[in-house]
Amino acid sequence: MNVVRQAARAVRREFLAGDLLTVFAALVLGVAVMTAVGTLVDRVTLALTSSAAEVLGGDLGVTGRQEIPADFAEEAKRRGLQSTRMVSFPSVLFHGDASQMANIRGVGAGYPLRGQLLVSRDGAGTDGSVASAPPPGQAYADPRLLETLGLRVGEQLEFGAGHLTITGVLRAEPDASGELMQLAPPLLVNRADIEGAGLLGPGSRASYRLMFAGAPDAIADLRAWLKPRASEYRLVGIEDTQRGMRAAFDRAGRFLALSALLAVLLSGVATALAANRFAMRRIDTVAILRCLGARQRDILAMLSLQLLLTAIPACLVGIGLGMLAQEGLVQALGSLIPNRLPLPQATPALAGAGIGLVLLLGFGLPPLLRLRNVPPMRVLNRSFAAVPPSSLLVYGAALAATLALTVYATGNLVLAGWVLGGLAALALVAMLLGLGLLALLRPIQHHLRGSWKLGLASLTRRRGLSVVQLVGLSLSLCALLLLAVVGPGLLGQWRDRLPADTPNYFLMNIQPEQTQPVLQTLRGLGVEGAAVEPFSTGRLVAINDKPPVRDDRDPQDD
Repeated sequence: MNVVRQAARAVRREFLAGDLLTVFAALVLGVAVMTAVGTLVDRVTLALTSSAAEVLGGDLGVTGRQEIPADFAEEAKRRGLQSTRMVSFPSVLFHGDASQMANIRGVGAGYPLRGQLLVSRDGAGTDGSVASAPPPGQAYADPRLLETLGLRVGEQLEFGAGHLTITGVLRAEPDASGELMQLAPPLLVNRADIEGAGLLGPGSRASYRLMFAGAPDAIADLRAWLKPRASEYRLVGIEDTQRGMRAAFDRAGRFLALSALLAVLLSGVATALAANRFAMRRIDTVAILRCLGARQRDILAMLSLQLLLTAIPACLVGIGLGMLAQEGLVQALGSLIPNRLPLPQATPALAGAGIGLVLLLGFGLPPLLRLRNVPPMRVLNRSFAAVPPSSLLVYGAALAATLALTVYATGNLVLAGWVLGGLAALALVAMLLGLGLLALLRPIQHHLRGSWKLGLASLTRRRGLSVVQLVGLSLSLCALLLLAVVGPGLLGQWRDRLPADTPNYFLMNIQPEQTQPVLQTLRGLGVEGAAVEPFSTGRLVAINDKPPVRDDRDPQDD
């Protein structure tokens, strides 16, 4: 008996007859849902990681108020990593009679390690071309700085003991965030010019930074090497930037995964029901094959191959539909996610195919196991039925599949336990209500006529199947309610973490004698409740009379 050939022939016949169509549709739904959610979460996570590296200007940084030791850069070079040094400090710049507080940023060779530095050479327009660190004797200035000082591209600017030529206008900096002093317009210069200008004297408020970029594994190893050696400095990685957005998206991604999990579990129930129907209709066929001398293992292998040959195209179709669906999700979410998302990766698609395999093994295969025990005498006497497989095997396979899917969706055993407990409680309540409803309908059906009587009789006669369908419908309604009720509340948390009257516009660098004129101007514009607060830097020395610990911080507080 050629098992593969027989299975291939039977699949086409059974599919056209509709026996495997429900299995196919259920697997397509499960794979498509998990592929769509997994791909969306993966793309946004990669985008956040990439944008975090651009915001930071590298993959890892060491910052401090004193020069970073040279052996840190040497160790990075030994590990095959790129590095570049930076220094920034506030300083007042003069040009003629005009002056302006600026954020001086000195960069070295290799800058920037991540992201792009955009500079326009003529000062016109807002677009710029990709540039590297300015050569010695040259500088790139912010448009606000040029306007305040009355400078143009090509003119010279007093800089400490020397002069610099403005050769470009800054349009975008990859690491222009994170420091309070950067509220002042920046001036990007070569680090050698800072050392030659004599601006970094004793008491200067300079911030030094050594940035690294390279392979993720090498960065992780370098961070572990630096941690005990850089106690006087601060290590900053891409996981430390955009922490609030990352935490909010992690919650949203977990919510989407749990919602998709309900759809996948419904697909599992549909797969189990369809596979059970398929197995029941194959009993006579299996009995005839047994009479013709077919072995039990060959029969089981042929039927299993039929399901597998159905699952393969179902997974491919589900992956395709999932990819299309996640593009729709990207358009629907709009501004809630990063603008530039990387291309989809293969990992979520492979995970979606794995979901299809789990559904097939956990929910589709157990009903076929009963066909191993169909006796040949079934051909002559239909009272000989197949001996059902062990209930422990059937329910154990379904439970194992459910547990695996839940752990995959949540990524947390504790949360998976809560989800399974909630689903089990909902299923139990729905089952009890269904049994009670069927018990109430049994005496009523005798007083009805026509289709109503036949319908109620079918429900009460197939009580087990009716209850299973009721449980599945209850779970599906639960999924819809979860999306409709919990979803908007979850997305609203991104806006509701701050009070409604939290200021979102700020005026900086207001001098004491300018306070009242500024407030009067704001009141004239209809702005009420504006408050003027003193602004200064400070050092955290204690929390509740205890010295602060660098790593003792709740990410949710960021």
